[in-house]
Amino acid sequence: MSKSSTKVVMAVLILVLLTGYYFLVFIPHRDKQAAKDFISVYEKYEKTNSALIVPLFASNLGGEGLGKKTLVDDANDKFGWAINSASDTPQARVNFAVAAIAAINKIIIEIDRSDKPQIDCEEAILTLNTAAASLKNSEMRKYATEICDLALERHNNLISYKQSLLEKRKLCLEAMYTIADGNGQSITLSSLLMKNTDRINKLNEMINKTNTDYGEQTSKIATIYARFKGLAGIQDKQ
Repeated sequence: MSKSSTKVVMAVLILVLLTGYYFLVFIPHRDKQAAKDFISVYEKYEKTNSALIVPLFASNLGGEGLGKKTLVDDANDKFGWAINSASDTPQARVNFAVAAIAAINKIIIEIDRSDKPQIDCEEAILTLNTAAASLKNSEMRKYATEICDLALERHNNLISYKQSLLEKRKLCLEAMYTIADGNGQSITLSSLLMKNTDRINKLNEMINKTNTDYGEQTSKIATIYARFKGLAGIQDKQ
């Protein structure tokens, strides 16, 4: 074999080796590292989402089954005493209303605690989208994009939940201020409750629906995330 032929053979072998390295080593390593980067960003997003849901769910969580009263139980009890105390003196109704106002305001403060986590969560979703777009493996990118879309859908659902909680509590406050400002008279309260009852009932339906939707969206995200990790060959730490 001539020297020129040998050089050609060597060049071909080197090319084959480089091609094999690229497809068998470099690409799988690159894809796995990109998947790990996405997982790291995803886990940070889940932490921000958890920080968001804690004050929101606490703002609508009764103590049934927990063995203790919550902020919600306290506010609901005092609200009920104020609107159902027709046989009490006007001053007693005022006292109940003032107590209910304080309890409801505690719930509103709890809801407002979600403002900072809400911003953090929105920023985390943007970062998650960037990480998904950087994936070169098309199948991984497909799963990652589905996770991002569901994360945004779930986040928007939580914001609707938050807005419904706030509106409901503000309507309850309006009723309590009507009693307190009206010296405990029940005439103006009755007309106000008639006006707000339908809206409060509608808000309760919306709150229940968004709560159910959140659970379903979380389950879908978990399923797709498991598929993503399986495709990337990454297992949970035992």
